[in-house]
Parts: sequence; C-alpha cells; structure tokens
Amino acid sequence: MAFGLWKVGDEMIKIISYRTKDTNIEITYTPNVRTYNIVSGLMTDDCRPFRIAQSAMIWIDENGYIGEIECIYPIVVEDQICTFKDKVKIFDGFPAFEIPYCDNEVYIQNQVNGFIIWFSKDKEIDTIITFKHLKFLISNNELVGITCKEHEIIE
Repeated sequence: MAFGLWKVGDEMIKIISYRTKDTNIEITYTPNVRTYNIVSGLMTDDCRPFRIAQSAMIWIDENGYIGEIECIYPIVVEDQICTFKDKVKIFDGFPAFEIPYCDNEVYIQNQVNGFIIWFSKDKEIDTIITFKHLKFLISNNELVGITCKEHEIIE
C-alpha cells in the first residue's frame, strides 16, 4: 500500500508497505546510560544502519522494516511537541521505510509506562498507524513520532 513521501529534515522517508506478518517488539529504557530502545523480531546482522539524529540510529531490513531504533542521551522534553487534529485516521500495521541519510533532532517525552520518540516539532498529527505497543504518529505523510508503551526498564 503506497502512503506517500515522508519528510524528515531535508530528506524524504517513503513508506513502501505495511507488514501483515506478526513480529515481536521489545521496548526498553536503560536509565544509567539514558538509552531508549525499540527492537523488532526482524533485527538481524543484515539490517542496514541509518543515523537519523546525532543521538539516534535506526536499522532496517532489506524490505525496509524496522529492526531497531536506539536513542542514546537524547534531548528530553516535558510537554508534547506536536498536536492532534480533531479527526485522526487510525490504521493497523507495521510500516516499512526507505530511509536516506538524515540529520534531524530527536526528542524523548517520558510518559507513564512508556515514552514518545519525537522526530519533528510543531506538527499536527492526522494519522496513527498502530502495531502492538507502538503508535507511529503521522502529520501530512511525515513521520513525526512513535509512541512506545509497556516498556521494560533495564537497571
């Protein structure tokens, strides 16, 4: 299913499909090294790494599905930095991406039993794509954040 082009910084991120096959998702936070991590069952040594910000990396497999997202010592914000439209479209699925080099700021907003990884500020979210404990937040076909729930704290 084509979904349009997603812009992050000066680069485009294009959604190329949705995964219908099930995969595991592990969401962790390690306080002593301030590391926020999402790992899917698709993570292998063959996944390609991309630096999406100074403090954040993403690994995707050969089909564009997320293997891992890791944020080390990111900027932490207290308040939500994007808003939601009155009517938000909601889809289920695990999006696949085509990702060029990006140099963007990444922000973390801690929440009860989870966190949000923000890729953009001051956007209006019009679409949410839900997969297990993740919600991909979309604004005008741009990935602006990922809400992560049910995370494990690693001491």
